[in-house]
Amino acid sequence: GLPDRDGLQLLQDIRSLDAMRDRSVPVIAMTAFGWTGQHARKRGSVFQAHLDKPFKPDQLLSVVASTLTRFADR
Repeated sequence: GLPDRDGLQLLQDIRSLDAMRDRSVPVIAMTAFGWTGQHARKRGSVFQAHLDKPFKPDQLLSVVASTLTRFADR
C-alpha cells in the first residue's frame, strides 16, 4: 500500500486531472494483494491491466506494451 492512501484513491485523483485536461492516462495496477479471477475483472473497469507481485521483467514489458497498444487504438 501507499503511505497515506490506497491505489484507488490515487487513481481517483489522476482521473480528476484527466477530466480537467480532457484526456485519459492508462493505469496498470501492480499489487502484492493477489487480485486474480473475479476481483481482477471488477478492477478492469478501473485499471487497464494489473500485475500480481512478484512478476518478471518480461511480464511487465508485455503488459505495458499491450496496454499502450490498446490505448492507442482508441
